[in-house]
Amino acid sequence: MSAAQPAHPEHPAYPNVRGEAHVIDLTRRRNRGLTTPAGRRTPTMNTDTPPGSPPGREPSSLDLVVDDMQKWLHACGHTLTDTDTATVVMRTLEMVDHIVLAGAEAHGIITAGQRQELSELLAGLKLAAEHVQQP
Repeated sequence: MSAAQPAHPEHPAYPNVRGEAHVIDLTRRRNRGLTTPAGRRTPTMNTDTPPGSPPGREPSSLDLVVDDMQKWLHACGHTLTDTDTATVVMRTLEMVDHIVLAGAEAHGIITAGQRQELSELLAGLKLAAEHVQQP
């Protein structure tokens, strides 16, 4: 059998395929939302105003960071409004600051000034997570 011959010629052709083309039928089982690893569907967030910002007001940089963090978490079935998730996110940010950045500075990978700048960025992410938890 040559490489040009199909490996399993007995398989029926897809209804939307013409001739001998080997393609994936995109008309079947189209996904209309994000799914989690467990297969649960989660709604996508396509809003003009990030959550937490009042309508009619330009979103602040904090609102935009919160929106971005929420999109990342929603993609895997989580949200910052869940206390356990928010706690894990905040503790992870603290670990990156106190373990990863401290280690990088100790080994000369980054300077003390660079560590300070990165720590401030992490503090901003932590502030965004805390912003969602406020009543």
